[in-house]
Amino acid sequence: GRMPSAAPAWSAPTVFGTKFMKGGEQLLAVDSSGLAHVWGITELLEAEYWENAPQGHRPLPTLTHKLHDCSIFSVAVSPDDSVVFTGGDDVIKAWDAPSITTPGATPKLLGTASPPQKTLSRGAVAGIPETNGLALSGDGKTLYAACGDGSAYSYDAHTLKGVGEFVGHTD
Repeated sequence: GRMPSAAPAWSAPTVFGTKFMKGGEQLLAVDSSGLAHVWGITELLEAEYWENAPQGHRPLPTLTHKLHDCSIFSVAVSPDDSVVFTGGDDVIKAWDAPSITTPGATPKLLGTASPPQKTLSRGAVAGIPETNGLALSGDGKTLYAACGDGSAYSYDAHTLKGVGEFVGHTD
């Protein structure tokens, strides 16, 4: 058979998480290709922008950064917008937020945390579980990670040291 000349629509990256930043002036999105995209949305909220845009216009991100070598499934932002946390198939990463949201800056990694590997039957060790969800406590001191091994884990948001485990379902 003949090979298609363009990638099928289903192969496009999937956005898994979004967060507003800078008082709603920026939108951060993370996707299945390990990228984080930032849009300045202030002008996008003005009617004049859309009245003058061509039909079918899709605004491009103002910044894009490669943050993981795998899918990023989750994102959380500290209450003061100083730290961005990302989670995917590998580890949880903490980033200096201004280095992600400022034009010309290079993303600065502040630290990483790995959800624990579980010992399976007969002594086998499971891989690092994917991080499907991230959330911060109201005071921003504790980071919670919902993982693919059926558990949630808590971390000190400043040091990324593990604090606790919440055992969930087993199916």
